[in-house]
Amino acid sequence: MHKPPYRIICVAAAMALVLPGDSILYAVLPSYYPRLGLSPIEVGILLSANRWVRLVSNLVAERCFRQPGAEYWLVVALLIGSLVMVIYGTFTAFWVLLAARIVWGISFSFIRQAGIMTVVGASRRGYLATNMGYFNSLTAVGGIAGVLLGGLGHDTIGLTWTLLAFFAVSLAAIPLGYISQRGFTLPRPAATGPATGEANWRFMCYGFAVGMVGPGLVYSTLGLVLKERLGDQVKLFGLVLGIATLSGIVLSFQRILDGFCSPVLGAIGDRFGQKRLVPVAFLIGAMGLGLAGYSSGAVGILVGVLVLFVSSTLLIILLNAWAGQKGARTASVFFTASDFGSGIGPLIGWGITQLTLAPVWILLSGTIVYGMGFLLSRKQD
Repeated sequence: MHKPPYRIICVAAAMALVLPGDSILYAVLPSYYPRLGLSPIEVGILLSANRWVRLVSNLVAERCFRQPGAEYWLVVALLIGSLVMVIYGTFTAFWVLLAARIVWGISFSFIRQAGIMTVVGASRRGYLATNMGYFNSLTAVGGIAGVLLGGLGHDTIGLTWTLLAFFAVSLAAIPLGYISQRGFTLPRPAATGPATGEANWRFMCYGFAVGMVGPGLVYSTLGLVLKERLGDQVKLFGLVLGIATLSGIVLSFQRILDGFCSPVLGAIGDRFGQKRLVPVAFLIGAMGLGLAGYSSGAVGILVGVLVLFVSSTLLIILLNAWAGQKGARTASVFFTASDFGSGIGPLIGWGITQLTLAPVWILLSGTIVYGMGFLLSRKQD
């Protein structure tokens, strides 16, 4: 069985240790935002602000990592990512939380750029997507902790103590990040030219579609959509579940899928190739969203959302590997477009709610975007 290089394990573990502070907000804010004195649109702003700032910070990170001393950039970013958790747990004022989200977004740009390019640079030929799957799997552990342990901790010991516990554990990310970069040279940027410009344009579109639909639109509004479509409680397989509980279970499935299935999906990507599988993944995701949008029962909605999660995970693995393989500049373009999409997603979803439109439009808008991704990827040379 293939084992990823130790550098990939270290950088993925470091990233996973600072992610719970971000993930916990997606589990807590959609259900408890009135208790914090926030309005729906303020929730949308908070869940997207960290992505908006990355439209600039991604480019800065790519330029910084061209220079020697990548390990120090990564260490500082990991330290800042840990300290942000303390702010989340200490303050409730909207403007303070907004500032913290912006700072987190900047630090995440550096963490992700180092992580993806480390996978590209440390992977042997024929194992890039597989190693990207392992990277995705290990980092997903942080998301699982944020959603599951974060929600449980919020209900038992409170948000503040939960985030302080996350902060204490996250400090272990700093030495891991340093070890992952020590003596390692990140891959040099690919040469620019017409072919590169065409690739960057396509990856800009791919990134926008993947970012807007999955982590942007659906992930940030799922609890809201389920509540509006199914009510406060739902009977499923003989069990009566509260919508908050059901939402947490479904969101955790996305993280569990990332955690346990990413290496397998990555191996499939290496076997069949990114060009062949990307259109298939877009089509499957669009079909899943269409099913969720038109279903009136809980089973149909949940199956559709879960199908989307599978396709989204596959797309992230394939496109991260593909963009990174084309060079740091193309990877940065892809990340930036993805952040732009995931930044717009919550604003669209919560804006639809603010305008009192039917929540089905949240899902159907995602269907349209994935459908466009399918059409574009079919024309890939």
